[in-house]
Amino acid sequence: MIFLKQKDTILILWKKNYENYLNAEKTDGVANFEYIFKFNKSIVAYKYSKKLLENILKEELLINNKRAIYYDFIERNPLETYLKGTENLNKNFDLKNFSAIKYVYRNSVLENNEENIVFKKFMEFVDTMLFFRCLNQNNYIGFQNGSKNILEAIVENGHLNEFESFLNEEGVSCKLIEKNDNGRKTIAFKIENSEISFSEIASTGTNALALFFYWYKEISKASLVFIDEFDAFYHFELSEKIVKKLLKLDSQIILTTHNTSIMTNELLRPDCYFIIFENKYFKPIFELTEKELREGHNLEKILRASGFES
Repeated sequence: MIFLKQKDTILILWKKNYENYLNAEKTDGVANFEYIFKFNKSIVAYKYSKKLLENILKEELLINNKRAIYYDFIERNPLETYLKGTENLNKNFDLKNFSAIKYVYRNSVLENNEENIVFKKFMEFVDTMLFFRCLNQNNYIGFQNGSKNILEAIVENGHLNEFESFLNEEGVSCKLIEKNDNGRKTIAFKIENSEISFSEIASTGTNALALFFYWYKEISKASLVFIDEFDAFYHFELSEKIVKKLLKLDSQIILTTHNTSIMTNELLRPDCYFIIFENKYFKPIFELTEKELREGHNLEKILRASGFES
């Protein structure tokens, strides 16, 4: 995997993002994961164990508490799959470190029954999940493969004028133009009679807005979006504007922040705010107080007064 170091490039740091894979407090060197999904009235549970990023130990998928797929990468017994349409699938070989779930999905002609429809919905949901952040460098996981220069992509997608309007609406007064940079399309600021490359003078906050704008144009296609430290370089008014913009979308969105000023009933219901305690567990704030939280309550004030305690 090649890691690009350009300031205005979205990076897919596939292995880099998983360097600290295991909990340092674990003694057996195994990480166990379980994810629960709900599709209409059906519940899908996906479980797996790993030692390293590319070292799967076990993998299991349950649909409505019924095992659908199971494989033990240590024992290497035949793959267990109970989905209709997988009867003739080759189950007697070593999957090594390739997901058993993906193997079944890509190599089976599944019958059109309720269980298989749920399985397909699960796979489609996972394939379009997206994580991104803008901290020391721009990076993302999921949704699409490869790496993209975000300025070039904005121009090629025909979004330059919209990007300019977006920045002006968010308080960055500017005039943007397309510029050729050694055969590649990029963006520059037009200032009087001068043209200055966007990446040369854009602040950290403006670069963060560029990353957000790029993904905002794609988010409607994503099933679940996780934006880490989404407002690390924003002032509080801009943070609130970004949340309101995201609320207009249909995707499921998770944001992390240290900014308590946006913790208001005007933006979200109390059951949408969660607090992480000592990086061990997290709970919604309504479970952390005996008060009945009402619209008139100042949630940030309650937080600062230690009103939400585990």
